[in-house]
Amino acid sequence: MIPSFPLASKTLIKQIIALQQKKFRKRDGLFVVEGMRSVQSALTIKKDDQLACLLISEATNPPPELLAACRRRSVEVYIAHTSDFAKCSDVVQSQGVLAVARIPKTLPETLQKCRHILTLNGIQDPGNVGTLIRTAAWFGIDAILADAATADFFQPKVVRATMGGIWDVQLFQVPLLNETLASLRRQGFRIYGADLSGIRIEAWQPQAPSVLIAGSEAHGLAAEVRAICDEMVYIPGAGNSGVESLNVAIATGILAARWTTTHAVSPFP
Repeated sequence: MIPSFPLASKTLIKQIIALQQKKFRKRDGLFVVEGMRSVQSALTIKKDDQLACLLISEATNPPPELLAACRRRSVEVYIAHTSDFAKCSDVVQSQGVLAVARIPKTLPETLQKCRHILTLNGIQDPGNVGTLIRTAAWFGIDAILADAATADFFQPKVVRATMGGIWDVQLFQVPLLNETLASLRRQGFRIYGADLSGIRIEAWQPQAPSVLIAGSEAHGLAAEVRAICDEMVYIPGAGNSGVESLNVAIATGILAARWTTTHAVSPFP
């Protein structure tokens, strides 16, 4: 049986529903985290004020440890009528638990302190973007940099696909990707692009600090992004005619395994 918590107000329900749209996420500095595992991950991060509140459907009996974590972190918990919770949820088969989280504040200058920066160029599929964040978290990549054409990091489908990895990687979305890449290059970062025109992965000797750029499956890297790369790298396949390419998240995961375990140091100061 769910402990006694206050009923979510109509104002709160309306605000959570609005967070499904990017303009309201940007306005309020908030986003929705849905599902037991993702919410539990959010409650384990070091930053005490990351979560604004927790919403539980009246039809759900959440695990006691979840509620105990909320008490320890002073996170307000509200109960929602089943119909109201369904309006707030972005999934068909919801687990009946979601959190409202604060969008982390990131400073552009912190990119300069990173050793591995994964960059997304025009990747619009939310599932792929979320999986790429999850992959970056797994391999200990410091940050993800993306252009404006890439899916918003904090939209519900992206957040779900990260499986909690969104808390482990610094996220930057910039309007002028090339300017940021050029600045990093001047500071000594090596710029790598994932592209079939490059060298085979087994011959790749990545340096650090460095940037690895992944493009969309439909269009690859934009011409202006390709022009700024120091080196291209690709994963050879078996040559089967029915498969044109690897999924971008899978390909990036394979590249990341080599990129993050090779410890060459950039010759630049």
